[in-house]
Amino acid sequence: MASNMSYMFMLCIAIILTLVPAGYGNAEKDALMALKGSLTDPTNVLQSWDPSLIDSCTWFHVTCNSQNQVTRVVLQGSKLSGHLVPDLKALQSLDTLAIYNNRLTGPIPSEIATIPNLRVLDLSNNDLCGPIPPGLEHVLIKRFENNPRLGRPC
Repeated sequence: MASNMSYMFMLCIAIILTLVPAGYGNAEKDALMALKGSLTDPTNVLQSWDPSLIDSCTWFHVTCNSQNQVTRVVLQGSKLSGHLVPDLKALQSLDTLAIYNNRLTGPIPSEIATIPNLRVLDLSNNDLCGPIPPGLEHVLIKRFENNPRLGRPC
């Protein structure tokens, strides 16, 4: 009887695991998908950002550490338009966010300042507006030049 209960329990677990989508509950992947969803990508530079893949570390323009945590997102000169998303705060191991020479608009989300390991933030040569969020003192390299509306209301 006990072995039948054990078998049924294992079978239920196996069925549940096959029904739950791969990568379900991955906050980093969700954050990157939110970013992708907020952008228009005319040159398909984000084509490899496929939510059905288990690991976002295989995506182009994304670098991860040995624990499969996102450490770098670099998307320069890709003709991307749209806006940054507050969801990026989920990338707690991110040390480089470089989305420069694009067509980003809107404000810089204040949540970006809460990413504890962020050391390089390059958002230059876009069309961002609003204030630069406070709390970016820990970021060693900050580039915001050539955003003519930055510092002005959106």
